[in-house]
Amino acid sequence: MAAFNSLFQRMKINDPKEKCYNPRDRTLTFTDAADDHDFECEGFKSIRARMSCGHTVTPPSLTKWCQRQLNDVMWCHGCDKRWTLDEVVKMALLTKEEKEAFDIKMSNNFLRKELKVKYCPRCKSDISRKAGESLCVRCPKCTADKGAVYDFCWQCLKTWRGPSTRTDRCDNPGCVNPALVTLLTCDEIEFTQVEVKNVTAQVIGTKAAPAVLLQDKSPSL
Repeated sequence: MAAFNSLFQRMKINDPKEKCYNPRDRTLTFTDAADDHDFECEGFKSIRARMSCGHTVTPPSLTKWCQRQLNDVMWCHGCDKRWTLDEVVKMALLTKEEKEAFDIKMSNNFLRKELKVKYCPRCKSDISRKAGESLCVRCPKCTADKGAVYDFCWQCLKTWRGPSTRTDRCDNPGCVNPALVTLLTCDEIEFTQVEVKNVTAQVIGTKAAPAVLLQDKSPSL
């Protein structure tokens, strides 16, 4: 983990303005349109090219944009279409070092999201937890290295406070379930009734969790 952080920091220090498209590259679609991803109006000197979604980039603007997204998927600011890593590597003219950093970060994100793996906030080692278990998670590495038990909260990633059996939150200020906050704060929406054969469906609820009310209008036997 420490090696990755060092690599990623070095990658961000590199001056992306030096990367320019080869105007003779016939695999690219060049355009005179403005750079859709130059959000800081830096005016990169490279000729612009179109991504598969049709929006324009330059190698440095695309590199910077995707660096901001490495905690998630890489997508177009103009239309929300997702880009593959192969397309980003080609269009951003990523160096070998930059591609390696992207690969490592995306692999770590897969472990964290799909395999339910998080990092110990103290030593940054990988920790897993079974669904439904207490939010109090023990780091075996920190416990062994320091000679004292070290527990942290799976939800807020801070040193654990409070009863170790809790599954909703720890006693740290601000420890909340993001999904629950969304349900409690999102706007309410209501759809008009829709007739589907002999059933009237009415949806009343929130954007995050709509409730469907069904009224059976089939004739009685």
